[in-house]
Amino acid sequence: MAGRWLKGLGGAVSVADAARLAADARLTDVAKAARALDKAGPASRRVRAVHSLRVATRRADAALRAFEPLWAPDGFARARKALRKLRRAAAAARDADVQADLIGARASGLGGAALKAARVLLRRVRAVRKRESRALDKAIHGRALPRLERAVEALRPRALDPAPTPRELARSVLAARASDAAALADADLSALPALHALRIALKRLRYAIEVFAELLDPEVRRVTYPALERLQARLGRLNDAAVLLDLARTTPGAAALTPILEREIERGRTAALRAVRAPGFRAALTPSPPGEGRGGVGPASGDATPTPIGPVTLAAIDAGSNAVRMRVERWDGGRRILADERRTTRLGRGLASTRRLDAESVEATAGVLAAFADRARELGATRIAAVATAAVREAENGAALVALARTRAGLDLRVIDGDEEARLGLRAAGASLDLGPGQRLALVDVGGGSVEVVISIDGVIVRLVSMPLGAVRLTEAFGGPEASSTTRFDELLAHVESRLDAALGAGPIRAALRPDAVVGVGGTFTTLGFVKRRGVARAPAPGLERVTLGSLSGLLERVRRTPIGERAARFPGIPPDRADIIAAGLAVIRAVLARLSARACFVQEGGVREGMILAMARGETPGAPPTARGTGAAVLEGVRAFAARASCEQPHSAHVAALALRLFDRLRRVERFGAALSTPRDSRLLLECAAHLHDAGILVEYAAHHKHSQAMILHARLPGLEGERRLVVAAVARYHRRSGPPDSPRPGHEAYLALPPHRRAQVSALSAVLRVADGLDRAHAQAFRDVRIAHAADSLTVRGVVAPGAAAAAVAAGLATARKKGDLFESVFGVRLTVESVPP
Repeated sequence: MAGRWLKGLGGAVSVADAARLAADARLTDVAKAARALDKAGPASRRVRAVHSLRVATRRADAALRAFEPLWAPDGFARARKALRKLRRAAAAARDADVQADLIGARASGLGGAALKAARVLLRRVRAVRKRESRALDKAIHGRALPRLERAVEALRPRALDPAPTPRELARSVLAARASDAAALADADLSALPALHALRIALKRLRYAIEVFAELLDPEVRRVTYPALERLQARLGRLNDAAVLLDLARTTPGAAALTPILEREIERGRTAALRAVRAPGFRAALTPSPPGEGRGGVGPASGDATPTPIGPVTLAAIDAGSNAVRMRVERWDGGRRILADERRTTRLGRGLASTRRLDAESVEATAGVLAAFADRARELGATRIAAVATAAVREAENGAALVALARTRAGLDLRVIDGDEEARLGLRAAGASLDLGPGQRLALVDVGGGSVEVVISIDGVIVRLVSMPLGAVRLTEAFGGPEASSTTRFDELLAHVESRLDAALGAGPIRAALRPDAVVGVGGTFTTLGFVKRRGVARAPAPGLERVTLGSLSGLLERVRRTPIGERAARFPGIPPDRADIIAAGLAVIRAVLARLSARACFVQEGGVREGMILAMARGETPGAPPTARGTGAAVLEGVRAFAARASCEQPHSAHVAALALRLFDRLRRVERFGAALSTPRDSRLLLECAAHLHDAGILVEYAAHHKHSQAMILHARLPGLEGERRLVVAAVARYHRRSGPPDSPRPGHEAYLALPPHRRAQVSALSAVLRVADGLDRAHAQAFRDVRIAHAADSLTVRGVVAPGAAAAAVAAGLATARKKGDLFESVFGVRLTVESVPP
């Protein structure tokens, strides 16, 4: 197939030849997609084939429309009509596939009446899919394709006088498409049909860019197009949810799903409006031909590859548990890797049993650090960053290596925690792998001492675990190189599974966290990629190597059967100094991939060093804690920025924060409640932070969003919220939801038990306040504009002041939910709680 970007329109091609080339290429793709669907076979392949046919018909229509002035009106109309019949048949079948997938994804987190409703709806959608699939087959085997082929044969470009050049036509077409989209973006977008119309306009602009890509500034393909694609995908998910809601409303027995879908749609609508109104969106509507400047908006995420100001040479050194690695890069408009070196020092040798770094390994590592620093300076590095990972952070004498690095190498060796190690690896993975909006990326970092697994959505970390399962550590713990590969291998596997159970839960990871792609970094992964290439070195450059779970399992078993001394010779790509620990490393990778339900992974050879380089290119210091100005305003600025990245529903979270603070301030003046709410002194600030972030976990899924919110807060970069304060905010965000006793503050929750007693009391008190405030905005309609209180010896009445024009249903829902969620308040403060409304 021709692919996404049409080729051949550049150079001295006439506009008539360009029209013919575009039509032929795109319509040929339609025919190929139809034939592929006819031979698709299994249902899973058929779903992909239906999608491919639908996209091919859309691209063909976009090509015809792009050159509309050149076609005779009757021939153009016949060709589009023939194409439309096939496109609509594919679209109906594809829509049914999408709806079935959406229901299946939601059902995994439902229970009770909602789960029964989902099953009822799924049966209806499957019946529709079966009917539409038959209709599509009939269209393909009937007259649709022959009619399309005849219409295309009759389609001939006509002469225009004067004839525009392809570049002039591109400018005209793109300006018209962009103008249409801009007009819709400026209109009232409060109703879903308006957002749907904007989605269609953006889609037409995007497909037009695909047609004329060769004639546009390269930045359009690299920056503008992905920005449009992200927004269109967001609007598409919103439209899919709206269609599903209509189905639920018209399907007997599916009513229990409607409130869930209504909330999801409102959140999606709010997020879409924010994206449309965001600074830079309008710039995405101005793709430019070459020579007319940069077209389109900048990267939507701060994780995109940055460009430093001016030429600079950067060096990153990573002192791991098994080896020390260094990368030196020159940035001068592009990126050139000047050095990418590794030396084994086994810094983590014996650490598991002694809790101390081996003196010989410390000496060797200090020598390598000095040699690498000298080498980096010789290559012109003006900024050198060095970090140490698991071995140094766990060792009682880790400070000794930090001191030697400073005196011998002139390096400020920063000891980073597992979270920061994972963030650096994730930054490298995100820059190397182009994922679509909303897709989940898992990073697996297998080092010598530890393993980090981090899952992100749109660059936001939603789950991060660090486990002591490094290749060196496991090899030593299970009898050394020989025993760990043979007689004690099963014992090693059981230990790995036990650790994974504790960190990720027993069995495969839940569907909402299941990654769309897995990227592996660290020495074992690098060796795995090298073995796949059979020891053939590549020019050092950031890139990815795909390895399947099957090939990994086969390699592990062959390595285990091979004596250690023969592994390097038998398997080109395994360095002699890694032959003794490779089996343990591969075993961990296999277990993690299986737990993530991943059939393959991508090897990213840069890893932490790549992430450090990207951080330095942005002016950051790898391993340095986030700076904070210390004021409440600065902390809240970071909290709100993270909430926006997590697509929190800002009107709801801001209103809940306002109600919570209002209730907090009124309660604090009452002696009975004042002591619990005034100590510690940061209670008000932490309550406000938790209120803004309490629904962050909906980015992952609604069903367990309170737990995801807690995990996301724990691993986010939130300047000013460190240590106990972060634990408090994360815990209060988790406990905002009333879903049974396990989610009330109590012993048995690790985050709760990690806090000192006075902080535990703080979590309980703030959670109680937040629950009432969140309950009042149950309908996400801001039905209450204020709260007042009245208290007696053993009771408290919370009065929600109804907002002018508030719907009666929203008021009733808020009262009922606040009363229900008030049980924690009664337990914490020992009073009977009453919630009622008062008029404006």
